Amino acid sequence: MALLCGSDSIRDVIAFPKSLEGKDLMSGAPVPISEEEKKLYHIQAVDSAPVDDTDASATVSVPCHEGV
Repeated sequence: MALLCGSDSIRDVIAFPKSLEGKDLMSGAPVPISEEEKKLYHIQAVDSAPVDDTDASATVSVPCHEGV
């Protein structure tokens, strides 16, 4: 779209959040969604365990998928 409009930046033609909080001023997004919406879109929130920053043995495991 930026090329079609002759703009130097995509930000000039697409409505990115412009506030310091990173929110869309028109819709107020991002906002929390209801439990009903989570069920509708098959979304599940997962609470993570607190991490002790003083424990040097604490690591994060990230699965690696070949070809991705």
